[in-house]
Amino acid sequence: MVKIPVAFRALHGDQLAVNISTTFIWRLTVTGTEKPRWILIGFQTGRSGSQIANPAVFDHLQVRNIYALINSDRYPLVDMNLDFTQMKASRAYKAPIDFKEEYY
Repeated sequence: MVKIPVAFRALHGDQLAVNISTTFIWRLTVTGTEKPRWILIGFQTGRSGSQIANPAVFDHLQVRNIYALINSDRYPLVDMNLDFTQMKASRAYKAPIDFKEEYY
């Protein structure tokens, strides 16, 4: 697990309850003068309101692919093709490391 301390200049956090499905779209609307430089996405189940569950632990939820579409530009450009059950998730773990190197 990679822990990245992030100091926010302007914090915008959203929490979204996702129904059980294979795909979903989440529209992020940004207002104000400062544009976001990064989008950090994490999934958690069963931690809301619990004092026992660790809120710093995230779940993979069998995610196969994830990307952001910003003004018709896709990030990352290619599919991640993740499979956590087959231990094919190196791209998902490399992304936070790349973020950390760019952020600092």
